[in-house]
Amino acid sequence: MNASPPLLTFLTFFGTLAAMATIWFLLRSARTASRDRNAAPSATARALAVLARPEEEQLQDALALEMVQAGLRDPNTLPIWLASRVTLAILLPIPAWLVFRPADFFSGALVVLLAVGLGYFVPASWLSSRRRDRQREITRALPSLLDLLVSCLEAGLSLDASIAHTAREIRTTSPALADELEQLQGQVAAGIDRQEALADLARRTGVREVDALVHLLGRLVGGGSGIAHALRQHSQLVRRTFSLVAEQKASSAGPTLTVVMIVFIMPAFVVILVGPTALDVIEHVLPTLLR
Repeated sequence: MNASPPLLTFLTFFGTLAAMATIWFLLRSARTASRDRNAAPSATARALAVLARPEEEQLQDALALEMVQAGLRDPNTLPIWLASRVTLAILLPIPAWLVFRPADFFSGALVVLLAVGLGYFVPASWLSSRRRDRQREITRALPSLLDLLVSCLEAGLSLDASIAHTAREIRTTSPALADELEQLQGQVAAGIDRQEALADLARRTGVREVDALVHLLGRLVGGGSGIAHALRQHSQLVRRTFSLVAEQKASSAGPTLTVVMIVFIMPAFVVILVGPTALDVIEHVLPTLLR
């Protein structure tokens, strides 16, 4: 017995709404995790998170590091994110089945498997995208960071005071980098060794340029003037590297545009140029030949 159209509409709406509510809950929890660190995930979220948690400890550490590099530092965010993968994998097949309404077992199994895979991997794609955007933001703000550090050091401030001042000034352009610098200062103020705090900064960001800066600061000794000179040279090197990358992307744009023209524009030109002649041949010449 087939379900009535109102019932199908209701089930489709309910399944879609449940999937959207799960995505909204994931985004909302990611934003509020840093503001409410004492709030633990619910028992349901913890139970669902167990189903998606990697068994190997190395994979768990890599996933936790990816969360940190995406700006999700609160440990409660990881169970919520894992629970969202399981929840979406369970809920998305409902609207997918009701929308496509497969006619046989094979097509039904294919729709369910595709919906389960999509629901399971959408949070992973979102996390990777958030991580890349954050790393891109930090990378773009790095030259300004180096310039501010050089100016502060040359003005007579200590390295700690220069980093604190730079974190305040750069927050408008890169909140992610400002947060990392403030956490670096907090670790140093708590008594953690500066080398260890700098290494943790490079690990939290996952940016190659930040790792190079950390190694540079780790090798520098002496007064602020020596550090300022080395940072100025490093800033010029970073800018030169960014310019080379931009030139490389610009040089590769030509072949890319050529492929686009061949695939999308040339067929249209062929149709416009050859189409009228082909129609004329079909209408006038071809009937004459067939007589």
